[in-house]
Amino acid sequence: MSSIPVYGIIEDEIKSIFRSRLETQILLSLGEENKTLLQLREITGSTSQAVIPKIRILESNHLVEEDGYNYRLTLIGKILTSRIEECILTFGVYWKFKDFWTKHHLKGIPKPLLDDLGDLLGSEIIRDTTEDLHHVLSSYFRYLRESRQVFVVSSMTSPELIDAVIERLVQGIPVEVVITRDVFEKLDKEPYIEKCSEMMQFSNLKLMVTDEYVRVGTTVTEKFLSFGLYKKDGMLFDLTEEIFGFDNKSLDWGKRFFQYFKDRSVIVEIPKN
Repeated sequence: MSSIPVYGIIEDEIKSIFRSRLETQILLSLGEENKTLLQLREITGSTSQAVIPKIRILESNHLVEEDGYNYRLTLIGKILTSRIEECILTFGVYWKFKDFWTKHHLKGIPKPLLDDLGDLLGSEIIRDTTEDLHHVLSSYFRYLRESRQVFVVSSMTSPELIDAVIERLVQGIPVEVVITRDVFEKLDKEPYIEKCSEMMQFSNLKLMVTDEYVRVGTTVTEKFLSFGLYKKDGMLFDLTEEIFGFDNKSLDWGKRFFQYFKDRSVIVEIPKN
């Protein structure tokens, strides 16, 4: 059965939760850890007279139960609340970056990572401005120089990006890069051939090639995530604005993004001079 008829059957039950700010907040609060009535009052900013009836409704639906002086989610309450939280976070990151998503090509983002877009809620957009026409790239290179490990997934390159990688390699920083087949084939041609040859001399570089569909420029380190996309038609990478993240959730999302393509790539073995 598809979700549409299911919604028709339990429409009132769904609306009863999402229509009630208090019921949703109670569930989300208990999803973090068990709470006392006093804690629920403080979190929701409501009185006991307002909170207790909502708790009773949730108890009658077997989503919440008492545990001594605390309230906790039942097992089914935990399952439902985790889905509600995912939905809210996804909506949150969509609306926060709505202009960014609608202007860019999203098909290069694997579904498992699309499903977890809510993890980017703590990140921000960095854009070029009329006062600083290279704000995105200068920010990227600054954060990259401060990083002690580097993971890249990209379907584009430039001499400047290769120079930045070489700079990290010279410092002994481990760098892992996943590129597309067409980018790899460009590396033995001008203006990349000499820089690529230099880059491949470093043992702390791991270069990998994927045949997956990629339309991104993503770097994640222990310090930051840089996530750039192609413009709407999927033909030209947008260097003027990117998502930058510095919180743990954003970094973890970036590392999963890298691992997804790493698992679907092969290591390039090039004889070193």
